[in-house]
Amino acid sequence: MGGMYHLPLQMDGEDKVVGGMFSLRQLAYFLVGLCFGGGAGLTVFALSGIIPGLVAGVIPLGLGLYMAFWNMDAFGMTADQYWRNRLAYAFRPKAFPYIQDPAAMLPAQEKRRGLR
Repeated sequence: MGGMYHLPLQMDGEDKVVGGMFSLRQLAYFLVGLCFGGGAGLTVFALSGIIPGLVAGVIPLGLGLYMAFWNMDAFGMTADQYWRNRLAYAFRPKAFPYIQDPAAMLPAQEKRRGLR
């Protein structure tokens, strides 16, 4: 009856597989934020009341929504990609070839830099 239609793949974005609206990454961040927010909110609610419980529940949920849906347009990436790259840069071992070993400095240089 029908023929086969070849459609080009759209490789520039994520596949929206959850109801055609959300990607698996977005669903995962939302669910993790919801679980942590619900757990923290219920725990704090049981210990100290409704207002601190709401605050403790909204913070992880907001963080999950931020990581799921926020786009860093200035950098051309999503929030989770941005923070992953930023933390990888911060904790990467760095070499500073222009900084000398303080033990190898001459006494005059140590006084000038305030090391003694």
